[in-house]
Amino acid sequence: MQMRLTEKAVGGIVAPVDVPQSYYWDTELRGFGVVVGKTGRKTFVVRGYVGGAQHKATIGVAGQPNADGQAWTVLLARIDARQKLGQMASGTDPNAAKRRGAGPTLREGVVVHVANMRKRGRAENSIAILEAETERHLEAWLDRPIAELRGSDLVVLHDRITREAGPYVANHIAAHVSAVWNTLDRIHELDGRNPARAVTRNPYTPSRERIGADDLPGWLAKVQQLTPVRRDLRMFVLFTGMRDESARHVRWEHIDWKRSALLVPKPKGGESRAFTLPLPKTLVDMLKVRERENRDLFAPSGGDAGWVFPTVSLDGERVIPVQETKERRFNEKTGKREQFLPGMHVARRTYLSVAAEAGISELDRHVLANHAFGRQNVNATYIEQAFDHLAKCQATIEVALWARLRPPKRRTLRLFDVAHAVRRRTPRVRY
Repeated sequence: MQMRLTEKAVGGIVAPVDVPQSYYWDTELRGFGVVVGKTGRKTFVVRGYVGGAQHKATIGVAGQPNADGQAWTVLLARIDARQKLGQMASGTDPNAAKRRGAGPTLREGVVVHVANMRKRGRAENSIAILEAETERHLEAWLDRPIAELRGSDLVVLHDRITREAGPYVANHIAAHVSAVWNTLDRIHELDGRNPARAVTRNPYTPSRERIGADDLPGWLAKVQQLTPVRRDLRMFVLFTGMRDESARHVRWEHIDWKRSALLVPKPKGGESRAFTLPLPKTLVDMLKVRERENRDLFAPSGGDAGWVFPTVSLDGERVIPVQETKERRFNEKTGKREQFLPGMHVARRTYLSVAAEAGISELDRHVLANHAFGRQNVNATYIEQAFDHLAKCQATIEVALWARLRPPKRRTLRLFDVAHAVRRRTPRVRY
């Protein structure tokens, strides 16, 4: 609201009812105002632009003493506001000196937040992503007090990362800052509000790409051209619906050969409870061959280190799980490396789509797709599927997948058969 700020005008302002606080801006000195909260306390403030970003600074509370011991009045606040607006006009943030060195830094907040994530049993991959992305995109802010990071700063940063690294990475950064701020705020009661609240996140449009029934034979032909480990990894994902990360980190001790099952020790999806996933015969047979081949392929490196889908690190010193699953090939016509196979998550969607077409219930699909037990509705919280039931579901999906991977060939009639059929249908003519 705009009004000329005087002692009488400020004294007549009442506490807001429908909103947490109300701002009243002076019509005489642009950028000078007073904010009133629900308690009725009136705080003089000033706002202006520094480096293209809007900054706001607090002057003092009306009626309370300033640094000189005098009570803040409209006149004294106006004088201080002129000084601060002058600093902003010259490119100086009046809050910088007050905030510098005060409170925990963003880097310290990341350390505390990561420690909390580990206590809650969060996946190491999620922790690694947070650490890598904050180090890469928040380098300029890491060693500054997190209280210095304003919403306007994060909005500018979010827009830049959207252009340079993509919309989803930008959203990740805003989420990381929000999580770290909330963690520190519970400990230190930070001044101000979470800067991530000022960011409008980029819209997320989930991909619905899947491998169609007509495309699966071609997909299989391409998969068979891969190296044995990468070939089997692709088949493993298609026949289990597991996520890329989970599939790549399967270990031999997770395989129960007697039950034809896989232990999923850390399922993603909100619960940390391990569960056992039945494996179709296709994968059991494949894994037995994979185990023998691993012994031969990785004998020079001392074995497969317990990984079902191993590779050798770039330095050649360690055996690690497959790190990169993108399959690209050089196209001589375009001179570029182009996608040879769709991403691993496409195979996951294909598995779920075929399962639905085969009549597998939504709750069974939810469990078989490497989620924790279902919580979509109240009934799901009372249901725990028996292993034998899930094994039957898995077998049904296996049959449906092979029906699409290797559809029955149409019978080709030979010329002899055609001629014979024509003779049978042609009436004899008696001479």
